[in-house]
Amino acid sequence: DQRRLMVETRALYDWTSSGQSGSPRVLVMHHPTSWFKPWAQQELDALIDSRFDLVLCGHIHEADAYAVRRSSDGPVRVVA
Repeated sequence: DQRRLMVETRALYDWTSSGQSGSPRVLVMHHPTSWFKPWAQQELDALIDSRFDLVLCGHIHEADAYAVRRSSDGPVRVVA
């Protein structure tokens, strides 16, 4: 499945547009965005960076978890 997955982001945009402002937004994903087709990865990364505070994902089959913050005001991504 790596580099072959796609995602329909319209529902995520709709969901993040509604709801309480100021509440932390957490996205839980089975695969990290690096597993998606390039266009889907780019779209999902842009959505995550602009609308989520924490992203939890796994499926890379490594023993250690790591956290990544791509910018000082961007979300924290935890990959396990």
